[in-house]
Amino acid sequence: MVNLIPLLLFNFFSLLTLFIFPTVVFCEEGPWLDDKASRGALGWSGNSKELFVARELSPSPSYSVTSSPVISSFKTKLMRLSNQVLSKGEEIFITNLFKVFFQDYKGAHYASVKELEALLSIKGNLQPFVWDVLSYDPIRLLESHPWVKSARVEWKIFPLRLSIFVKEYDPWLVADYKNRSWLISKEGNLIVPLENIRNADLIIEIADLPRLGGLSLEESSFSSLKSPNTRFNYAVNLLKMLKATGELPFTVESYTLLPQGGLKVYPLEVNKYPVVLLRFTSFEEGKVLMKKVRAVLKDLSERGEKPGEVDFRFQNQAVVR
Repeated sequence: MVNLIPLLLFNFFSLLTLFIFPTVVFCEEGPWLDDKASRGALGWSGNSKELFVARELSPSPSYSVTSSPVISSFKTKLMRLSNQVLSKGEEIFITNLFKVFFQDYKGAHYASVKELEALLSIKGNLQPFVWDVLSYDPIRLLESHPWVKSARVEWKIFPLRLSIFVKEYDPWLVADYKNRSWLISKEGNLIVPLENIRNADLIIEIADLPRLGGLSLEESSFSSLKSPNTRFNYAVNLLKMLKATGELPFTVESYTLLPQGGLKVYPLEVNKYPVVLLRFTSFEEGKVLMKKVRAVLKDLSERGEKPGEVDFRFQNQAVVR
């Protein structure tokens, strides 16, 4: 955590003048300046600062300030105004020195500013005292938001404030997981259910993402990948390796995880490309397989053939159906 002691000291000495000279600004004008009789009775030359200095530095002057109603009225008004200034100065002092403002929220696109503010507020207070902020971890709170991948904060002074910087997850695909459709990040994280999304731009963006199915199995199905969590992690790792080994020669509409492992890949252009079945267990194996897939699909296209599906799950061969 940033050492705030130098920042607090800077704020303190910057604001200290509010209390040392709170009334100087208001003493050069007042209703008594036009009262010639009062000025003559006091032997005052007409310089407002002279009277102010005499009043402040000489507690026992040679005349009675209460002898003139005008002076008494001004004194009352000046004291009231001074109290207001001091009260306001105290408020400014506390606000600028001890209270923290949250600002900027840079990088927030999918996560709304209101949602991030709600995470940082202390009992609903968006301007908490600095000791309250130091008692919890703002970064941890920000990263608890489902869209926030990482966060950082920068302290600034006069007034004390935190600039918020977040890095969000990038949507990758939509997975049918446990009877709900979830948005999945490129890191393989479940971000949010589709039913919770209200951002119109995000809804349009999601429409172009591929879908992942086959994560749930029938009770009678035999597979070593039984639980939805196991199947989800297996499918995500397989897709990560697939992306790392090279893109397929067509745009993918959806993936289906097969009961015994492997993927069934559906192209978006179904009239041009066949369905492809893949299975591999390592990056190197995936690189060899993807090279074969591109070669076979190119050969079929050059011959003008368009089969229903091509199965690449068998070693050293492609089964065309």
